[in-house]
Amino acid sequence: MAWLTFGSYFLIGTLATLFPSVMPGIIRGFGLSLVTAGLIFPANAVGSVLGGLGAGAGSDRLGRKPFLCAGALVSGAALLALWHTQSWPLFVGAFLLLGLGQGALSNSVNALVLDLNATRRGAAMNGLHGTFSLGAMVSPFLIRLALGPGMEWRPVVLGAALVWLAFGLATLCVRCPVRAPAPMASRRLQWDLLRNQQFAMIFAVGFIYNGVSWSLLGWIKESLHRSGARPEFGSALISIFYVGLATGRFACARWAEQWTYGRTLVICAVGASLTYPLAVFGGSPAWVAVGVLLAGLFQSGLYPTGLAYATRLYPGLAGTVTGTLSVGMTAGASIPPWWTGAIGSAVGLPAALQINALLLAPLTLLCLRLAAQERKGQSNSPRT
Repeated sequence: MAWLTFGSYFLIGTLATLFPSVMPGIIRGFGLSLVTAGLIFPANAVGSVLGGLGAGAGSDRLGRKPFLCAGALVSGAALLALWHTQSWPLFVGAFLLLGLGQGALSNSVNALVLDLNATRRGAAMNGLHGTFSLGAMVSPFLIRLALGPGMEWRPVVLGAALVWLAFGLATLCVRCPVRAPAPMASRRLQWDLLRNQQFAMIFAVGFIYNGVSWSLLGWIKESLHRSGARPEFGSALISIFYVGLATGRFACARWAEQWTYGRTLVICAVGASLTYPLAVFGGSPAWVAVGVLLAGLFQSGLYPTGLAYATRLYPGLAGTVTGTLSVGMTAGASIPPWWTGAIGSAVGLPAALQINALLLAPLTLLCLRLAAQERKGQSNSPRT
């Protein structure tokens, strides 16, 4: 189980930074504007929402393994299509398919780890997502080495496709623990969970966190490229962000249970609000790098700790909970990055990234409210 869950999340992390790292090559290879290139974000999000929701309640009833295997194989098939196609509409369609596979896989892995760590969900989630960060951290360096002088992005995508297909076949040989089907409550609409005030706030935290981080990661390399910075610096910043993210998540894995989930969320939100502006207003490369590192460090615990908090509200519905929260995450990974590209076309990418700093104020207020409700022991949901 350790090999399956942590290995898969390491690979998910490497894939997360693959396309931000090769985005300049894709834009120039297809001859795209920033607005047109930004369509891959909502396409990926639509697929991820469908995959996450389908694998949510589905894996609660049928088990995790079918969705683990199918998610990996669909991801490999989508990457093969991305590698092969010369048509931009087909490229966007393949990105939707990639989101479908990754959404199903990510949801199932999270639910499986929550099943196996019922008494230490915060530590388990932060450790798992820390492994994701390690994969995302090393990926830009590996891609840069693979691209080399004069090498285009397509061979890198082909290599990723072969890895995912091999991983999907390997999951067939792994025995997952058999769990009893979830109660009838899992068959209701997943949107019903959002009637719980605490759950709805965690949903919003996931949206804002992913919106801010993916806007930064998705466009910072292109922004620096247009300002004349060396390509290596943009790739290094993506890895630097994930150094901070990995460090923070492993720290939260160590301390979140003692700090409590609400207090951990507040620490992360306040730190992110103070450090993200340095990443986009820093000016000099050194200050930008420091800001990106600290932004990753403090944003690190927001989503995994939120997952643990939400699953405590509905402990028998890990798949349904993670599937519903994945909607907020994937919406954050698509809508803010898209509007960042659109605003960047009008006023420049640096200004667009600076505007996104406004999202951190409501993020902090939400986390303060969640911590207050946790201290009072208020739970508006039934224990399932």
